[in-house]
Amino acid sequence: MVAFGEFLDREPLAKRSMGIAMLDGFLTATLIGPEMVMPSDYLPWIWDWKRGKKNPGFADIDEANRILGYVQGMHNRVAGPLMNEPPEIVPVFVFEPGWDHMEWVAGFIMGADFDAEIWDHAREAAPELFEPLTAISTMERDARGFSDACVKLSLSLIRIRDYFRAGEWRQAFEEVPTPFVREGPKIGRNDPCPCGSGRKFKKCCGETGGSTGPVLH
Repeated sequence: MVAFGEFLDREPLAKRSMGIAMLDGFLTATLIGPEMVMPSDYLPWIWDWKRGKKNPGFADIDEANRILGYVQGMHNRVAGPLMNEPPEIVPVFVFEPGWDHMEWVAGFIMGADFDAEIWDHAREAAPELFEPLTAISTMERDARGFSDACVKLSLSLIRIRDYFRAGEWRQAFEEVPTPFVREGPKIGRNDPCPCGSGRKFKKCCGETGGSTGPVLH
């Protein structure tokens, strides 16, 4: 992930892009959340975490493929262990002190914002699931009990995933007369793809159908 980190740190991208820790938290929330979040929805926020508008400024198609491959790799790092039995999630900041856990939490909250109303309902219906997230967001890395807090967080992330999978929350939204509308860029099929490849959306990430990652060319 060093090369990917160097790309994200490159000017002017460094002033607005997510870092590795924030991106890991962001992808974690999108993967354990109630509804699938497609690359066309989440990619713009990686390059511009405040507005989801700026282009990553790839030098050419080869760089686009390489960088999108890193994003897919980080996505798979979280998604793969979730399919194990038992499932597992280990936030990336656990492995490297240089990756700030507070940035991870910020990214996680951003990922939850894709389906904010449903996440808010979950926090109200099952607040105990979110206690480890709240706890670690108030701790310094060198605080006593930080390692235990990381373990509790990892377990709670699985429990949150299982809560959404169980689907009981859907009953609260079936009574809502208008469908929940996800905030974010609205993309036409002939618009430039938000991944920044330079291709039209219908010829790039719009070709993914039901896949969970970008099409790499």
